[in-house]
Amino acid sequence: MSAAALERAADRVRRLATGYEPPDFAHVTDPDAALFLCAVDHRTGYAGPHTVDGRGPFAGSELMWEAALARARARPELLRAETLRDVSAADVAAVFAVDGDAVGDPERRAALWRDLATGLLAAYDGTAAALLGAASGRLGGAEGLIERLAAFEAYADPLAKKGFLFAKICARRGWFAVSDPGSWEVCADNVLMRLALRSGLVEPGPLAQVRP
Repeated sequence: MSAAALERAADRVRRLATGYEPPDFAHVTDPDAALFLCAVDHRTGYAGPHTVDGRGPFAGSELMWEAALARARARPELLRAETLRDVSAADVAAVFAVDGDAVGDPERRAALWRDLATGLLAAYDGTAAALLGAASGRLGGAEGLIERLAAFEAYADPLAKKGFLFAKICARRGWFAVSDPGSWEVCADNVLMRLALRSGLVEPGPLAQVRP
């Protein structure tokens, strides 16, 4: 990319960032809710946006979180390992259902929740707080939070996208004080690549050329 093109792209990013406020995730009730919702945060499959408790409309991932958190506020034990270790696909569908619209692939999400709940009960007394405590503020390394999360099927993605999302929520809510900030990573997934292309930070071209 030429210097002029790079400056144009940087200027556009600056303009887009003006007034941006990063989310504080204040609506996320506790670390357990964050852990289990991050675990199944992918391709929601909803047909369209909906309101939840008179707010919204919400769509996609945001809708999934709002629907589940609304039910968890009414039933605080819902997003807990003890509850989810034997969860069924029908249970998952009920957690995320909104106005007759259904989340996609409840069988897969149920399997991920069962695996996570079983592992959490076996290694961390069934709580996300114990998992966070075991990491002792470390993100990276063999004993860090990201590697500990990778032991669960839901968090085994080599890009650690869900792992870093969970860590970000916990850090912003004050549940996890990161002692090695140099271990934060930006996951170069398809969403980031689209943003880079649309902002002009990366020039369009063959996949092998633009992806590195």
